[in-house]
Amino acid sequence: MRFLRPFLSAAVLLAAALPATAQQPENGPEFFGDWGFRCAAPEAEAEATPRQCEIFQTLITSEGEQQLLHFAIGYVAEVERPVGVVVVPLGVTLPPGIAVRVDEEEPMEFDYNRCDQQGCRIELLIGEDLIEQMRAGNQMVVAIVNGQGERIGIPVSLIGFTRAITTLTESRQAG
Repeated sequence: MRFLRPFLSAAVLLAAALPATAQQPENGPEFFGDWGFRCAAPEAEAEATPRQCEIFQTLITSEGEQQLLHFAIGYVAEVERPVGVVVVPLGVTLPPGIAVRVDEEEPMEFDYNRCDQQGCRIELLIGEDLIEQMRAGNQMVVAIVNGQGERIGIPVSLIGFTRAITTLTESRQAG
Protein backbone atom coordinates (compact mmCIF):
# COMPACT_ATOMS: atom_id res chain seq x y z
CA MET A 1 0.00 0.00 0.00
CA ARG A 2 1.16 3.50 -0.69
CA PHE A 3 0.93 6.08 2.05
CA LEU A 4 -1.50 8.84 1.22
CA ARG A 5 -2.97 11.82 2.94
CA PRO A 6 -6.56 12.84 2.39
CA PHE A 7 -6.90 16.02 0.44
CA LEU A 8 -10.43 17.26 -0.02
CA SER A 9 -10.51 19.25 -3.21
CA ALA A 10 -13.03 21.37 -5.04
CA ALA A 11 -13.25 19.13 -8.11
CA VAL A 12 -16.11 19.30 -10.59
CA LEU A 13 -19.49 18.15 -9.21
CA LEU A 14 -20.06 14.62 -10.49
CA ALA A 15 -19.25 15.99 -13.92
CA ALA A 16 -19.30 12.63 -15.63
CA ALA A 17 -22.60 11.46 -14.16
CA LEU A 18 -24.71 14.56 -13.80
CA PRO A 19 -26.62 15.98 -16.74
CA ALA A 20 -25.01 18.89 -18.52
CA THR A 21 -26.98 21.75 -16.99
CA ALA A 22 -25.91 25.23 -16.06
CA GLN A 23 -24.80 25.03 -12.43
CA GLN A 24 -23.38 27.71 -10.16
CA PRO A 25 -21.33 26.56 -7.16
CA GLU A 26 -22.86 27.54 -3.83
CA ASN A 27 -20.68 28.32 -0.82
CA GLY A 28 -17.51 26.28 -0.33
CA PRO A 29 -17.73 22.66 0.76
CA GLU A 30 -18.64 21.60 4.27
CA PHE A 31 -16.48 18.84 5.75
CA PHE A 32 -17.43 15.86 7.90
CA GLY A 33 -14.20 14.16 8.88
CA ASP A 34 -12.48 13.20 5.64
CA TRP A 35 -15.60 13.65 3.46
CA GLY A 36 -16.69 16.90 1.84
CA PHE A 37 -20.23 17.95 0.96
CA ARG A 38 -21.11 20.61 -1.62
CA CYS A 39 -23.94 21.69 -3.86
CA ALA A 40 -24.36 23.65 -7.05
CA ALA A 41 -27.49 25.66 -7.76
CA PRO A 42 -28.85 26.07 -11.29
CA GLU A 43 -28.22 29.38 -13.03
CA ALA A 44 -31.19 31.72 -13.39
CA GLU A 45 -32.19 30.49 -16.86
CA ALA A 46 -32.24 26.87 -15.62
CA GLU A 47 -34.29 27.38 -12.46
CA ALA A 48 -36.45 24.31 -13.11
CA THR A 49 -33.34 22.19 -12.60
CA PRO A 50 -32.90 21.24 -8.94
CA ARG A 51 -29.62 21.97 -7.19
CA GLN A 52 -27.25 19.06 -7.32
CA CYS A 53 -25.20 17.98 -4.33
CA GLU A 54 -22.42 15.48 -3.75
CA ILE A 55 -20.18 14.07 -1.08
CA PHE A 56 -16.59 13.45 -2.05
CA GLN A 57 -13.07 12.55 -1.05
CA THR A 58 -9.98 13.19 -3.12
CA LEU A 59 -6.63 11.59 -2.38
CA ILE A 60 -3.29 12.80 -3.67
CA THR A 61 0.12 11.18 -3.44
CA SER A 62 2.05 11.90 -0.26
CA GLU A 63 4.35 14.11 -2.34
CA GLY A 64 1.29 16.16 -3.28
CA GLU A 65 2.08 15.98 -6.97
CA GLN A 66 -0.66 13.78 -8.39
CA GLN A 67 -4.32 13.10 -7.71
CA LEU A 68 -4.54 9.39 -7.02
CA LEU A 69 -8.26 8.97 -6.53
CA HIS A 70 -11.44 11.02 -6.51
CA PHE A 71 -14.55 9.30 -5.11
CA ALA A 72 -17.86 11.18 -5.28
CA ILE A 73 -21.47 10.21 -4.56
CA GLY A 74 -24.54 12.24 -5.49
CA TYR A 75 -28.06 12.07 -6.84
CA VAL A 76 -29.32 12.89 -10.32
CA ALA A 77 -32.94 13.80 -11.02
CA GLU A 78 -33.73 10.79 -13.20
CA VAL A 79 -32.32 8.12 -10.86
CA GLU A 80 -33.61 7.10 -7.43
CA ARG A 81 -30.36 5.53 -6.20
CA PRO A 82 -27.18 7.51 -5.59
CA VAL A 83 -24.69 7.72 -8.44
CA GLY A 84 -20.96 7.37 -7.89
CA VAL A 85 -17.99 8.59 -9.86
CA VAL A 86 -14.48 7.27 -9.23
CA VAL A 87 -11.57 8.88 -11.07
CA VAL A 88 -8.04 7.41 -11.08
CA PRO A 89 -4.95 8.56 -13.01
CA LEU A 90 -4.27 7.66 -16.62
CA GLY A 91 -2.02 4.65 -17.14
CA VAL A 92 -4.10 2.04 -15.31
CA THR A 93 -4.78 -1.32 -16.91
CA LEU A 94 -8.40 -1.10 -18.04
CA PRO A 95 -9.77 -4.67 -18.39
CA PRO A 96 -9.82 -5.62 -14.70
CA GLY A 97 -11.55 -2.36 -13.70
CA ILE A 98 -11.50 -1.56 -9.98
CA ALA A 99 -12.44 -3.50 -6.87
CA VAL A 100 -14.01 -1.69 -3.91
CA ARG A 101 -13.76 -3.37 -0.52
CA VAL A 102 -14.97 -2.10 2.85
CA ASP A 103 -13.15 -3.63 5.83
CA GLU A 104 -13.37 -7.43 5.45
CA GLU A 105 -16.46 -7.50 3.21
CA GLU A 106 -16.38 -9.13 -0.22
CA PRO A 107 -14.98 -6.74 -2.85
CA MET A 108 -17.32 -5.27 -5.46
CA GLU A 109 -15.95 -4.94 -8.98
CA PHE A 110 -16.69 -2.15 -11.45
CA ASP A 111 -15.57 -1.51 -15.03
CA TYR A 112 -14.11 1.74 -16.33
CA ASN A 113 -16.46 3.80 -18.47
CA ARG A 114 -13.89 6.02 -20.17
CA CYS A 115 -10.61 7.86 -19.87
CA ASP A 116 -10.08 11.55 -20.59
CA GLN A 117 -7.57 14.26 -19.66
CA GLN A 118 -8.57 14.11 -15.96
CA GLY A 119 -8.08 10.34 -15.68
CA CYS A 120 -10.02 7.10 -16.05
CA ARG A 121 -13.59 7.09 -14.74
CA ILE A 122 -15.94 4.59 -13.28
CA GLU A 123 -19.57 5.75 -13.20
CA LEU A 124 -21.87 3.54 -11.18
CA LEU A 125 -25.16 3.24 -9.37
CA ILE A 126 -24.42 2.91 -5.67
CA GLY A 127 -26.41 0.11 -4.06
CA GLU A 128 -27.76 0.24 -0.53
CA ASP A 129 -25.43 -2.64 0.37
CA LEU A 130 -22.33 -0.55 -0.37
CA ILE A 131 -23.76 2.50 1.44
CA GLU A 132 -24.48 0.39 4.54
CA GLN A 133 -21.00 -1.16 4.44
CA MET A 134 -19.47 2.33 4.21
CA ARG A 135 -21.64 3.60 7.09
CA ALA A 136 -20.56 0.72 9.33
CA GLY A 137 -16.98 0.46 8.10
CA ASN A 138 -13.69 1.96 9.13
CA GLN A 139 -11.84 1.94 5.82
CA MET A 140 -12.54 1.30 2.19
CA VAL A 141 -9.86 0.14 -0.24
CA VAL A 142 -10.13 0.82 -3.97
CA ALA A 143 -7.88 -1.60 -5.87
CA ILE A 144 -6.56 -0.67 -9.29
CA VAL A 145 -4.07 -2.38 -11.59
CA ASN A 146 -1.28 -0.10 -12.78
CA GLY A 147 0.32 -0.15 -16.24
CA GLN A 148 2.88 -2.71 -15.08
CA GLY A 149 0.14 -5.14 -14.04
CA GLU A 150 0.60 -4.59 -10.29
CA ARG A 151 -2.51 -4.43 -8.11
CA ILE A 152 -2.43 -1.34 -5.88
CA GLY A 153 -4.83 -0.84 -2.99
CA ILE A 154 -5.75 2.78 -2.33
CA PRO A 155 -7.10 3.28 1.20
CA VAL A 156 -10.09 5.62 1.50
CA SER A 157 -11.04 6.86 4.96
CA LEU A 158 -14.64 6.44 6.04
CA ILE A 159 -14.29 8.96 8.88
CA GLY A 160 -17.27 11.29 8.55
CA PHE A 161 -18.97 9.24 5.84
CA THR A 162 -22.14 8.53 7.84
CA ARG A 163 -22.73 12.20 8.57
CA ALA A 164 -21.87 13.18 4.99
CA ILE A 165 -24.25 10.65 3.38
CA THR A 166 -27.01 11.65 5.83
CA THR A 167 -26.52 15.30 4.86
CA LEU A 168 -26.60 14.36 1.16
CA THR A 169 -29.83 12.39 1.62
CA GLU A 170 -31.44 15.22 3.60
CA SER A 171 -30.44 17.77 0.95
CA ARG A 172 -32.16 15.67 -1.69
CA GLN A 173 -35.33 15.38 0.36
CA ALA A 174 -35.32 19.15 0.98
CA GLY A 175 -35.17 19.66 -2.79
